[in-house]
Amino acid sequence: DINAFDTREWNKGLGFSPIGGFRGDFDGQKYEISNLYINRPDQDNIGLFGSTWGTEISQLGIINCDFKGHQEVGGLTGYLGTYSSINQCYVSGSIIGIAKVGGFIGKAECYFSDSDIKNCYVIADITRESGNIETIGLFVGEFLRFSVENCYAVGKIKYADTINPTNKGFIGDDYKIKYLNNFYDTEYSKQDTGIGAIPKTTAEMKTKSTFTDAEWDFETIWDINPDVNDGYPFLDERPLAIENDKYVFGESSLFCYPNLVSIGDIINIRTQNNVNNEIFYIYDIQGRLIETTMNYQLRIDEKLYSRGLYFIKSNSNYTKFIVE
Repeated sequence: DINAFDTREWNKGLGFSPIGGFRGDFDGQKYEISNLYINRPDQDNIGLFGSTWGTEISQLGIINCDFKGHQEVGGLTGYLGTYSSINQCYVSGSIIGIAKVGGFIGKAECYFSDSDIKNCYVIADITRESGNIETIGLFVGEFLRFSVENCYAVGKIKYADTINPTNKGFIGDDYKIKYLNNFYDTEYSKQDTGIGAIPKTTAEMKTKSTFTDAEWDFETIWDINPDVNDGYPFLDERPLAIENDKYVFGESSLFCYPNLVSIGDIINIRTQNNVNNEIFYIYDIQGRLIETTMNYQLRIDEKLYSRGLYFIKSNSNYTKFIVE
């Protein structure tokens, strides 16, 4: 997990610079990024990912984020384009903008293929800071030609300069969307309706049968516990490995130590079986291949690395390290 509290001091108070134009696959392996800060009220495409398309993002948590942008502002990504899939991700925190603002995604649109969002949730407060644009929603601000299944939203919707709405419980505005078995907390949010989701009381949202009756998977994907996540459903925390390009439950056999390093340090890579001639691939957070090595000791070369999060992959197993 990464505690990003220090991002409040980055870029002269602007905070984290969103990852823009991301294409490719990003598997968070059930890790969380907490306390991420973005304060860019004049900038569009605000989120951990500013804009993405042709991407698959899975198993990533963003908790206690504090994001402020202009248009297309969301906790996971400001803009999600076609050929994309999001699965088993969640967001909590505060999201502020003036249009196309959502707790999970600001705007999502697809024109050329099926794109979907499954098994995700948001617990966040959403604020429209000014203006009269209605593309504001607890889950997604503006939604075009996607499908969304087995997702839920909890939070408050606030219009800073006028009376708060009562119809933004899930999606702000939509066009040709497929919805299946989504819910939102109507009692807590004070939203009478929510496009694409079924309203439930707070007690119902914290009751397992609400979701199992809708055939949510509480065997391998979801879990619920009154002492966890304020009683709302959460994603199962058992670790995943990757096998034959499909996600299966298990434990990774790839490790590295230390996993918090500086330029010039040495990282030791270890596998369970210590197979000879194993190849290790190192990627940055944007999915770019940084280097390939067969050495079990990796030197953090200033010519290749800068501060950030990196992933090591070998034989369908992953581990990560941070350069500070």
